[in-house]
Amino acid sequence: MGMAASQARYLGLAARKTNAEYQGQQINQARTALGNQSADLWNQMLGMSVPVAPNTEDFVTTQYSFSDGQNSFEITSMVPSDEEDGYNYTVKYRYFEKEIKGIENTNTNPQVQATLSASDAVSHTITYSDSTYKIGTSTITPTQVSSDDAELRKNLKNTGIISSLDADVYCYELNGAKYYVAGTIPTSASTSVSAKYLNMSNIKLGNTEVTQLTADKIKEDPNLAASLLKIAEDNKDTNISAAIKAAYSASKDWSGDATILYTYVKNGTTYYACQADIENSLNNSAAISPESTIDRQAPMKQYYTAQLDIEKTQTDRALMDDASGTGRYSSIKLKNYNTTFDLKTESTTNEEAYNQAMNQYYYDVQQYDKKLSDINAKTSLIHEQDRTLELRLKQLDTEHNALQTEMEAVKKVMDKNVEDTFKTFGG
Repeated sequence: MGMAASQARYLGLAARKTNAEYQGQQINQARTALGNQSADLWNQMLGMSVPVAPNTEDFVTTQYSFSDGQNSFEITSMVPSDEEDGYNYTVKYRYFEKEIKGIENTNTNPQVQATLSASDAVSHTITYSDSTYKIGTSTITPTQVSSDDAELRKNLKNTGIISSLDADVYCYELNGAKYYVAGTIPTSASTSVSAKYLNMSNIKLGNTEVTQLTADKIKEDPNLAASLLKIAEDNKDTNISAAIKAAYSASKDWSGDATILYTYVKNGTTYYACQADIENSLNNSAAISPESTIDRQAPMKQYYTAQLDIEKTQTDRALMDDASGTGRYSSIKLKNYNTTFDLKTESTTNEEAYNQAMNQYYYDVQQYDKKLSDINAKTSLIHEQDRTLELRLKQLDTEHNALQTEMEAVKKVMDKNVEDTFKTFGG
């Protein structure tokens, strides 16, 4: 090998050796970065809190209760007090009283079947002033029955209130009843009109018999009257409230007005309904077949009374006495009662709060396991990448050693060439 060739070979080997060293530095930097990532994951794992199942003892409370002979009381709050009045606590306690409530319920499939008839004509004196209509002191709003209301017009014709389907007819509401006047409503100062209302008879809800309630029937039964008045009181903005008030005359003696209330028994419960709600279901149905008039009727409001336990609360100053020395109070003296009552003590577990805590624990365990699994997966990937880089670094080390050996060999050849060349004439 000539001197020039040896020199070129040596330079090429030096370049390859430098490149191997550079790649080795890059791999070491990459392994350092992976090491930092691995350390960060370990720190995250060390910082994770292991979920701990809730202890049932944490949800157990001491419940105090007492009785005055009529009601049972349960103490819900005890706040220590340092007022100098002989009472060491301010307590809040609750009890339950039974109350009759008038409840609204929806009959989603009423299946109303009824025979309609017109009432005998009644005379109403209508006064008109400044675009306002009144019957006595009651303001009414007469409206013309729309020609599109085919079902109502058919009922009005079948009951003789109007003579033809396209006849003019006006409607107004008075004391919960809808009255119809054939023709037009006059606008003179004071006019008497002949008014009728649709009276439904032979009503059934499916196979359930329905009975009309008259003022006389209500007057004869004080319990029925009390139930209806409770329904009216608890459902003030409904049709049935107006119907009940129409039955309950101004003098409150159940005389005069006939009411348009109905009653029926269904599944052992006595229900009440008013004509307006029954009519609404009867006149608003989408029959599946032309022969059916009870399919897909509008839901109907119905009402009943129920005896409910209503929670009551009171707050009072109290003297709590621990005569037994066990840490639990044995008696209570209330300021408002000025009487000492024996306390009953019961340990109760808040099951709802405990179940919520357990659900949170199960959720936390799932989150912990997922986070731990994610860290392990990332750590495994980092170790795999590090092993790949380590293998590549060993390959570079082997290559670097080979290059170093070959460079030393080439250098010896170059030294021999120099010696042979420059010592030719020196021998």
